Amino acid sequence: MKRNNRQFLKPFLTAVSVTEFPHYLEVVRHPIDLGIIQDKITGDAYFNSVFKDFQREKRREREKIAKEKGKDRDTELEKYVIDSKGHSS
Repeated sequence: MKRNNRQFLKPFLTAVSVTEFPHYLEVVRHPIDLGIIQDKITGDAYFNSVFKDFQREKRREREKIAKEKGKDRDTELEKYVIDSKGHSS
């Protein structure tokens, strides 16, 4: 980045002062600044969040597969019972 453009970054480096701007949090519900982003990167917050989302999706997928397998087993059992009844009569 060009040196003369760095002056434009200054307001984004730290959190907005709620003392100076008391209604800021009413307008911006989830404030973010480059300092917060850097802290999250350093603390692996983004990675942990993505990893938790991945784990949640995998758990949902396993539950879906188990549910579908249960349906298949139920269907196979029903076919067996129907076939057994058909053969026994």
